[in-house]
Amino acid sequence: LPPWWSAAMQKGKDTDADLKGTTFPLCSRAWTMKDLEILNESRTMYSVIDFTPGEEQIGVWANRAYLDMTNQTLEKFLDNIKASKISVTVATLNSKLYQNIQVDNNCERISKVLYPNGKPMTFEFHSRPFKLIRHGEERTVVFNAVFLIERDQIRKHALLEEMQRYTHVTQVYVDRQSLDVIAGNQPAWIVYSCNNDMRVGDRQLNLKDIFASMKFDSVEEEHAAWERVTNLTLQSEPFEIECRKRSVRQLRVPSEELRSARPGDYELWHKFVWIPCMHPELGMESVLLNEYDVTQLKRVQADLVAANVAQEQAFTSISHELRTPLSGIIGLADALLGSDNIPPAVAKPLTVIKSSGLRLAGLVNDILDAASFNRNRLVVKHGECDLSMVADGVCDLVRP
Repeated sequence: LPPWWSAAMQKGKDTDADLKGTTFPLCSRAWTMKDLEILNESRTMYSVIDFTPGEEQIGVWANRAYLDMTNQTLEKFLDNIKASKISVTVATLNSKLYQNIQVDNNCERISKVLYPNGKPMTFEFHSRPFKLIRHGEERTVVFNAVFLIERDQIRKHALLEEMQRYTHVTQVYVDRQSLDVIAGNQPAWIVYSCNNDMRVGDRQLNLKDIFASMKFDSVEEEHAAWERVTNLTLQSEPFEIECRKRSVRQLRVPSEELRSARPGDYELWHKFVWIPCMHPELGMESVLLNEYDVTQLKRVQADLVAANVAQEQAFTSISHELRTPLSGIIGLADALLGSDNIPPAVAKPLTVIKSSGLRLAGLVNDILDAASFNRNRLVVKHGECDLSMVADGVCDLVRP
């Protein structure tokens, strides 16, 4: 390599400080496509990517070492990395990389699985901001130095996969063409009673088996969910739905307790999240299903609804019980005040009794309004209020 390029690469060597936001020397000047040609003589793999939103062509350039390792030509490399050929999930990640690298001039280290010979190979991309003059326009793009991960490093990835296998989330990959389940973790083996190859007896677990375990409220809802899942593409947004599960094999309750339980006490609820993606090993279009057990959450929600209903019923009952004696007190005080021969010394306490009764009746109505508010039935009415009467009533209560 020429001295000027070697010096730039040496100064741009990854360090912890660099990865925390220091701008690399590669971005200190603008390079041209002709400058990149010298990298075809290097055995290190390099590529240039542009994550600018709205651009169809994401791939910009790759050197000969990268193309030989990934078993493709430059034309094929450019054709494969286009915005129309990536999933929504990958597009979201690309948007974050654009902000972090091309806008904020930070650096990233990213591990990716590529399939140069039909078999998965793990590479680590050291991504840096890079000023490039292309088509007469200067733009900050992403410069990648790409390294093949060695076997001891691959073991770390295998350990992460092993940890994921024992997560509480049920995960399966469904082939978009055949709708067969092509992979799954250990919870999936238990939930769907299959082996680690996702086979049930002499056949492969299928999307129909998953839907057979889902209990919908109506046939129309089931058909709508089936159409939504089977029509997912890489450009589709993830789709999620909550419904009951038909199977109870994973319940950890004694059989006698299960027999004596009320209907629905041990009913299972699962949340299904369908994510269109590429299978990380086989490289085929598939749908990743993340299945979460939300039974406990549903029970808590049901308990809260029941508690709110009981509270509203108690408020309503107490309010009606209070209204009956209050009506008698207010009516009797009103009748006595209507007498012509009532002494003034008696009229004043009766007035306080009546005003206090009316105030208490207003509080009872407020309780009923609160219950109506929880049921979204509260009707707000605007009207005039005599503040002097309210103040006089309060003063009469506390005046000796």
